[in-house]
Amino acid sequence: MLTQDQFEFLSVSGSGDMEVVARVYRFQEDVSADSFAGIMIRSSLKPEAPFASLGLTSSRNISFRYRDSAGKELVASDGSGQVSPVWVKLIRKGNLVTANYS
Repeated sequence: MLTQDQFEFLSVSGSGDMEVVARVYRFQEDVSADSFAGIMIRSSLKPEAPFASLGLTSSRNISFRYRDSAGKELVASDGSGQVSPVWVKLIRKGNLVTANYS
């Protein structure tokens, strides 16, 4: 059960409604099977904080991941088929986060 996060990141503070967009090009060849590259909106920088993220798994499948309240288990919804490079976008309006990719 994954209830806390561990990762490296670049952080930009924001509040209210927002859109976050990025292009994920590729993974290095020697990454861990648990690796994930993408974008994330978090309620705080605490390891157990609620979040929503969209990006690529190390097997190059699209994945939407989220935790809807502090300390709860991470939920992942992985797509099938390899997509790389990919544009990813998270949109937050109020308490609702939607995810898009192309």
